[in-house]
Amino acid sequence: MAFDLPTASLLEKLSKEEGLSQSEIMRRALRFFDENKVLRDPAINRKVHSYMELLLSEEHIILDIDHWLLFLKAIECLPEPEKFWEEHRKIAQSHFEQLKSKVTTIDDLLVRLEDCNFFRVVRNSKNEFTLILRSELSKKFVRLFLEAFLSSMSVKFEVKENMAKLNLTVNFYFKLNLMYYFQFFIKNYEKFSTTLISFAALRPVKRWLK
Repeated sequence: MAFDLPTASLLEKLSKEEGLSQSEIMRRALRFFDENKVLRDPAINRKVHSYMELLLSEEHIILDIDHWLLFLKAIECLPEPEKFWEEHRKIAQSHFEQLKSKVTTIDDLLVRLEDCNFFRVVRNSKNEFTLILRSELSKKFVRLFLEAFLSSMSVKFEVKENMAKLNLTVNFYFKLNLMYYFQFFIKNYEKFSTTLISFAALRPVKRWLK
């Protein structure tokens, strides 16, 4: 069996790390490849890695959808359901702060929520999406989360409700990390006393980001 140099180096490295012969590494690699053929599908591979990230951090749980819908029904039976929705908005804003280094585009956000099984995403155009919900009961929960998260991203958007789906239109669709840098610089302009860019020159940018 012939290997190119990078593969041969990797085999040697794994053999030393695992304390196994190169032949045993190859046998185990072949068995693993056969047992996990499903991971060759890029979409499934992405989801598995997403689930690992979510669950290994121990900040998420797996919940049967019937229990999920039961909780959603119970919310409207609360004496003051609006208090729940207000807390829900705050949590969405908190998630933005936690994830802003990972979720830098609209696609990042929608893919993450799709992996959480809140909906299935259908892309209609560059900046228009249909979110097909798992149940009509989850419509308000998902809509409020999106509104709070996207508002924190300083993105202009519109969410329209249908029977069992949401239509999302984003007016500024691009990589958002550049926008974060602009906002950070503008908010902290006074601290950057050595900059060569005048504050007057940044005012149009500041207005555009609002």
